[in-house]
Amino acid sequence: MSVMLPAFPENVMTISVPYISNLSVEGFEKVDAAPRYKSCLQRMFDVFEEQQNNLGIDALIIKCVVDNMQNLELLLKSVKD
Repeated sequence: MSVMLPAFPENVMTISVPYISNLSVEGFEKVDAAPRYKSCLQRMFDVFEEQQNNLGIDALIIKCVVDNMQNLELLLKSVKD
């Protein structure tokens, strides 16, 4: 992936984006919890692949943690009130 800072458009750098390549719907179907997600399993993997390609696995994990933390904070505030 090529990146650059808008302030320095002449300095384009190439970075590698970490990616998990050995995941599959078939592999996840072997997990005990898979039947709960049967109706949306393929869509989950499609979205995961898209986001992983856009962000890289490391940034995707951080984004998921932050999103869930924010959701938990809202839930705790609503219970508190």
